[in-house]
Amino acid sequence: MIKENSRAEIHGKISLFILYGISFFLPVYGRIVPALIALLWLNWLIEGSYIKTFPRLFKERKRLFSISFSLIYIIYLIGLLWTTDFTYAWFDLEVKLSLLVLPLIFATSAGRIISPEASGKLIRIFALGCLTGSLILYGHATWNSLMLNQSDAFYYSNLSWYFHPAYLAMYMTFVISNIFYHLMIRQTVVGLWKQAKHIIMLIYFLVFIILLSSKAGLLAVLMMILFYSVLVGWRYRHWGRSALFLSVSVIIFFTALKVFPYASERVSQAGKDIASSDSANPSGKSTSDRIGVWKAALHIIRENPVLGVGTGDVKDELILEYHEQHVIPAYEQRLNAHNQYLQTFVTLGLTGFMVLAMILLIPAISSIRRNNYMYGAFLLIIILNIAFESMFETQAGVVFYAFFNIIFFSNSESS
Repeated sequence: MIKENSRAEIHGKISLFILYGISFFLPVYGRIVPALIALLWLNWLIEGSYIKTFPRLFKERKRLFSISFSLIYIIYLIGLLWTTDFTYAWFDLEVKLSLLVLPLIFATSAGRIISPEASGKLIRIFALGCLTGSLILYGHATWNSLMLNQSDAFYYSNLSWYFHPAYLAMYMTFVISNIFYHLMIRQTVVGLWKQAKHIIMLIYFLVFIILLSSKAGLLAVLMMILFYSVLVGWRYRHWGRSALFLSVSVIIFFTALKVFPYASERVSQAGKDIASSDSANPSGKSTSDRIGVWKAALHIIRENPVLGVGTGDVKDELILEYHEQHVIPAYEQRLNAHNQYLQTFVTLGLTGFMVLAMILLIPAISSIRRNNYMYGAFLLIIILNIAFESMFETQAGVVFYAFFNIIFFSNSESS
């Protein structure tokens, strides 16, 4: 018995260090992350507690809810039944594998894989990873600016280099949300020096998001400002403090936006594109292109509302529709739907769309009702960002969601 406990403790420590590694490298160098997830799975396989816990999977509420997050992956597997392009289908399932693996590992563990205290450390490690990644990107941009005379080296994709700007902005919005939570809700940041450090970090990450010029990222920051402003007023009845926080935050946000004209111009152009939204005559701007992509996806949905086009055929069907609708940039670049809700609806029909909505909305509502605001804020960030990017079609998006969702859920109060 002592040996069994010792063995379980060793495997538990290995799992914890791997989780820390995933958290750090996700915003620094995401290519390492799939290997770390594979190591986590291998450690789970060798540890073997699932042999005893599998029979309890559908008997214990917490385990059942944990494994339910993998339902979306199972629906994608079922989508193979009406697929013709199996090459793309298997690639897509490989990208989404963490949607199955991570819930399975957490649902079948003998005990708690990560404690609330370790979860807090993991989130701080993620913030450190975001800081490290941003410094690397600043260094790269400085080199390009000084040595290659690149005038826009510190903006958008030139700054993000090997990351999509929207994903990096989403990561940093999550960090900002967590700082808001500890400053405004938990009020665990005590002392002038600690508070000053946290405020400096807030401004640092806000400036970086503005430099990334991701419109979804900027909207997500505004959403977090509004979310915590309402929360402070509603939860603690500090409406004066809420109004002050909202006013100061919005002033800082828009002042910072005006300081960097490239980002301000992208936001302004997006407004003009939405106002005109003529997809038949694309302007070559990202927002107008995206509107054309969404219209093409909606047309496919109207023709395949129940089952969708299948897990493997979604890419071919979208590209064909871009060609027919004359959405030339999307056709040439072979883009996805740039909206996960539409992407899933096109792929799996109404059932897939409803499952996606359920695994996001139900825990979001439940977490806010249970005062688990950090988890709720995380899900709100996901819900907003996947409306502008098909984030579950890439490792950077799907791992971020699957990883932090199961971490938060495993330490939620719904046990």
